[in-house]
Amino acid sequence: TKRFRLDPTTSTDKVRVALELEGQYCSEGEGGVCTRITPPVKMTANLVDPLTKENSAAEDGAKKNVASFRTSQRPTKGKTNPAELRVQLGPVKSSNGKKIRLALTLILDEGWHTFSTTFKGDGGTPTEISLKAVHGLKPIGDGFVPDRTPEIKEEPELKLVQEVYHDRVTW
Repeated sequence: TKRFRLDPTTSTDKVRVALELEGQYCSEGEGGVCTRITPPVKMTANLVDPLTKENSAAEDGAKKNVASFRTSQRPTKGKTNPAELRVQLGPVKSSNGKKIRLALTLILDEGWHTFSTTFKGDGGTPTEISLKAVHGLKPIGDGFVPDRTPEIKEEPELKLVQEVYHDRVTW
C-alpha cells in the first residue's frame, strides 16, 4: 500500500490516482510459462465513484464522509489470463478521512506466481508500480509496501533464487 494526505483545498470528487503496473507472472512446474505484463497495465482510481458523485462536497461546503472506491480488471495476453488486478483508494480508518490509502492487489490463479518489487536476479522480472498522476493527494513515505514478505523460491538446478508471491499480494 501507499499512503497519502488529503489536500484540504481539493474537492473530494476531484481526488484521483493513475498508475501503471509492469512485471511478469509465471506458471509453476515443468514446462512452466512466463508472461510479461507489457504493455503496462494502466489503472485509475477516484476517491469517489465519478458516475454517482457519492461523497462530493455538501452544499454548505463541508465534506461528507469519504468512502473507498475500488475497481478491478483482468488483463489479457495471448491465451492465458492468470491474474486479476484490483486498485482501491480509500481513507485510513483512524484518520477521520485525512489520510488516504492506495492499495493495488494482484490475485493470481492457482499454479501461478509473480515477482516482488525488490527482486534482483535472473529467472524473472520484478514487479514495477509507477504513479503516473496524483490529484488532490500528497504522498506520505516512500513507494508501495507489500502486505507480506515474498516467498523465497530456490531452483538449485538452474542456480536461481527468486522472490515470489503466490495466490495474492497487495502493495
